[in-house]
Amino acid sequence: MSFAKEFGKFIVTFINAIREENIRWQRENMPYLNELERQRKLSKLEIEQELKRRQIKFENEIEQLVIEGQTEIQDFREFLVAIDKIKNDIRLNFQQASLPVVLLIHQYGKQLLVQMWHSSNLNDRKKYEHLLFDFLYTINEDIYLTAFRKDDKGFSLPEKTMKLIRHGDGDTEDS
Repeated sequence: MSFAKEFGKFIVTFINAIREENIRWQRENMPYLNELERQRKLSKLEIEQELKRRQIKFENEIEQLVIEGQTEIQDFREFLVAIDKIKNDIRLNFQQASLPVVLLIHQYGKQLLVQMWHSSNLNDRKKYEHLLFDFLYTINEDIYLTAFRKDDKGFSLPEKTMKLIRHGDGDTEDS
């Protein structure tokens, strides 16, 4: 035989041997390969389910945050309306107070509210809550007391509130 025929026969035999080895290997390892494929599909399914579960969880959390945000906004608006009402009460009860004084008192209350509302630090938030509470308590006390202690001419000012704003520490007692 010629070298070319021998070489061709060798190549065919070699290729057939590789095919047979491949078939034998696949038969021997088919259960293992099938198990790997099953585990891959199961893992893929578990991942998809986990992603869906997390997506639902995050969508619910987002929905809850939106609701909380809307509630916060509504609460903030109610506070602003209440502080605006205080401005009107000051104008009604302290008619002698100049408009800039009334606006200054009103602005002070709004600033305390905004500072309290936007404080990310819990200690700062508590500090502004206390200051706002002191302010609201004091202005309400001034408004309430004007009904009982107008002098002969009907002249009065929200003195405790103005003192609180001047000192900025919530202390309205005379020194």
